[in-house]
Amino acid sequence: MKLLTRYSRINITLMGCIFLLASVAFYFALYTILLNEVNESLDVTRDKITGYVKEHNALPENMAERSDDLMVSYTPISEKKVFKKKERTINLFNQYEHKDELYRQARFCVKAGDTYYEVSIARPLEGTKNLLRNIAAITILTLFLIALATTLANRIIFQKLWKPFYEALEGLKSYKIGSATPFSLPPSNTDEFTIMNAAMEHAMNKAGNDYLTLKEFTENASHEMQTPLAIIRSKLDLLAQESDFSEKQSELLQSTQSSISRLSKLNKSLLLLAKIENQQFDQVVSIQLDEKVQDKINLFKEIWNSNNITVSASLSPAVVQMDNSLCDILLNNLLSNAINHNYSNGSIKITLTSGLLSITNTSHAPEANQQQLFKRFYKAQTSSTHHGLGLSIVKEICDLSHIGISYSYQNNQHTFTLQWAAPAIG
Repeated sequence: MKLLTRYSRINITLMGCIFLLASVAFYFALYTILLNEVNESLDVTRDKITGYVKEHNALPENMAERSDDLMVSYTPISEKKVFKKKERTINLFNQYEHKDELYRQARFCVKAGDTYYEVSIARPLEGTKNLLRNIAAITILTLFLIALATTLANRIIFQKLWKPFYEALEGLKSYKIGSATPFSLPPSNTDEFTIMNAAMEHAMNKAGNDYLTLKEFTENASHEMQTPLAIIRSKLDLLAQESDFSEKQSELLQSTQSSISRLSKLNKSLLLLAKIENQQFDQVVSIQLDEKVQDKINLFKEIWNSNNITVSASLSPAVVQMDNSLCDILLNNLLSNAINHNYSNGSIKITLTSGLLSITNTSHAPEANQQQLFKRFYKAQTSSTHHGLGLSIVKEICDLSHIGISYSYQNNQHTFTLQWAAPAIG
């Protein structure tokens, strides 16, 4: 979820709660004010009636008529009555509207002549309710428009204020470690973003310098190691041409040559891993994988024949986007792995479809540990003479090329499956 979206949701939720509470409070406050206005009107009418009775010792006849906004009634009672509640809201029948409506009623007792009367005066609340509804509707609409305008304004302001942040993100995404151009970001008028940009520039430029230093060290170390290894191998070859070695000496010489060869391969594999991790293979092209796999089959054919390994291949047209050199290394390692862990008279099955490549080989080796399989120097069998970097290189290439890789084991057969997003045809 984007920061702007999250902020907008929190802001809208908070404003909604505040406006809801404010609307409810405003409604009840307005209702109370209007009700007090009606109560005061009833008090005025009551004062007029009691004043008239005191002055004339009789009930005012003209107030006993029913009108649209006032209802007055007199009921004779045997004795003086005191009403606990001064005003109340009740339903009364409106003969003009022919329905029950809410009225605000006040009751009190007066004495006219020798008779006590219960006086009831009531005013309708329909007009008050309609006014309240209209005011509430206008208020809610106004609050909604305010909330909408505030949200839109915040969105525009937010995008403008956070523009340097998103520019910094784009700069980080597009910058390539090891580039000859120093990493820099556009200046900002906001102090916090200026500090952030300065910290990012310092960190990225330091990372770039460290990367170049490490890259140079790795290349130099590999080169410096290959030179003495080549000299040692050459000296051992010359020494092996001598004929006056005992059987034990010949075995030691052969073991030394084998160790030197493994050390040279290990050095090359570690250098390759370092280059892959440093993303030095960035020439991504479209590769016709079915043709590439067929070339590898032809290349490995003699090795398979010498080991009596049967190979079956089902290749459909397939295209993958990756570095061409890495594609060669990937296929070489997978096919070499299928040979190294196979046995005489075994089999290898290669299946290629659009977006999927699977290589299955027979083997006496048990199922590999899937959590450790692609780690460096992992060996399913400790007696193996291989350095255990082949599948690590495969995994690094797959990760760099956005290719998924999985391993499965069934019926003494090991299967590696590669999957990638096949490009759209046409």
